[in-house]
Amino acid sequence: SATLSSLLIIFAAIFYIHFRNKKSILSYLMTLILGILAFLTYEIAVVIPFLLILIDITFFKLIKNPKMLLTHIPFIALLPLYYLIRNLTHTFSGGGDYSYNYLNIIPNTLGNLFGYAGLFLFGHGFLTIYDPLRASLRENMPLFVIITILILTILILILRVYGKKLLKIHNNNTKVILFGILFAVISLLPYLPLGNIAPRYLYLASAGLCISLVLSLSFI
Repeated sequence: SATLSSLLIIFAAIFYIHFRNKKSILSYLMTLILGILAFLTYEIAVVIPFLLILIDITFFKLIKNPKMLLTHIPFIALLPLYYLIRNLTHTFSGGGDYSYNYLNIIPNTLGNLFGYAGLFLFGHGFLTIYDPLRASLRENMPLFVIITILILTILILILRVYGKKLLKIHNNNTKVILFGILFAVISLLPYLPLGNIAPRYLYLASAGLCISLVLSLSFI
């Protein structure tokens, strides 16, 4: 179901881009239909409104034309409707690692970002390293802080080395790279604060990461 929902969301995004480019009402209706089907398929569909807003901000200058938000109303309305139906039908009951612990939101988010990045780059085999590492860091918060600072330092150094090259890339390519990264982060946002990672949550985010990775390799 996660695979099907991810596929429906990707096609919904494609139809939405076509709607913006061609002013096609049919494409807009297809986006809405695919969005509804995605909601009926898997919970990851809650990110649809935010992904469509990201598309408008990145490629269609939503900030300069706030009236474009009117087209998002049906998709935003799906959110409370979805949660109402889910609560009435008792279709989900979270617990353990698959629930939010507000005291651990920051370490969970940082740890899960690292986990999903590794899972994307190295595949399922990465879990054999990640799971015991996470278990040990849960018991050793100072070590977690040190590793987090080390990773952030490495990322800053990479940006210093390749940042200027990135800025020299054609403006459209830069937009697409940033869009792919933000697409992935938004797709993972509901799951980053959880107590563990699951490969199925990466399916949708991997579409954005693949786009960014391929374009980024062109200037290394």
